Amino acid sequence: MVVFIPFYPIGKDSRTFCILRAYLTAVSTTLLT
Repeated sequence: MVVFIPFYPIGKDSRTFCILRAYLTAVSTTLLT
């Protein structure tokens, strides 16, 4: 199952979100493998 999270952070939250999204992507890939 691939989950897409259409979040568009604004301002200072963008950096944290990008890190979180990258982490979630890595976890999802690991689980799918």
